[in-house]
This record gives sequence, C-alpha cells and structure tokens, in this order.
Amino acid sequence: MTAMSKTILVVDDRSNWRELLKAVFASSEGGYIVQTADSLAEAMGMLDKHDFGLVITNLGLEPVRGSFDRSGLRVVDKLQQLAPGTPCIVLTAFDETIREQVENYCARYNAPIWVVWKWGSTVYKDLKDKVRFVFEESSEDLLSASI
Repeated sequence: MTAMSKTILVVDDRSNWRELLKAVFASSEGGYIVQTADSLAEAMGMLDKHDFGLVITNLGLEPVRGSFDRSGLRVVDKLQQLAPGTPCIVLTAFDETIREQVENYCARYNAPIWVVWKWGSTVYKDLKDKVRFVFEESSEDLLSASI
C-alpha cells in the first residue's frame, strides 16, 4: 500500500464547524493538510480534483424545509466511487435511530466509515482519536475498525 495522503477534506455548510475542525486538525501534531468545502457542490468538485486521506462530512449539507437531509451521504458515495476504501467520518446531530440508518447505509462499502454524533461532550476527542487512527494504522486494521 502506498503512503496515505495526510490531506483531510472537511465538508460542512456551517462555517463555525468547518473552521473549527480545520483549526483543530491543521494545528495538531499530525502534520495534516486540511481543505474545506461549504456545500455539497463544492465537495463534489474537490473530490473530482484532489486525493484525500480522509473526508469528514456533515450528514445534512442542504437543509430542506420539512424534510430530513442526508446529502452528506452523496459525499460518501462519490468518495467511495473515486477512491474505494478511503476512510470517512460522517457527523450528525440526529438521534440514535438516524445514526443507525446511516451506519447501515455506509456498510455497503468496504471502507472504514464512522458516524459521530456532533453534539456529544467528547466529540473533539473522538474525532482526534479517529483521525490519528486513520493515519497511523495499517489498511487491515482500518478495515476491521469500520462499521
């Protein structure tokens, strides 16, 4: 296996989350390069043009009034189409039922994909641990850790 790119794509329509995650990972000891996208369209374009070692995406990127938005799963689909097996973290503020549905959806891919609840008190520690794990473990360890 070739060395994994230490480039992370953070996709979130909310600038506060996007910039916070960029700051957290860009300033960490891991030497990560962090790029951001503020929309589904921008993320799709970036996935077409760049290779990423990890993608962190919000589940809801295009809020639709009166409807549950899962557009972040299109980021997962595109990532796995272009670079099968690339790790991904899906952030959500929805309840356990929705998280389980997202995990079941993502299980179709032979890739390490995690669903992380966005509002938990340990969200930053959980994310840092997962990012460190992605870039420090072997591909076999990553696959065994997927959902």
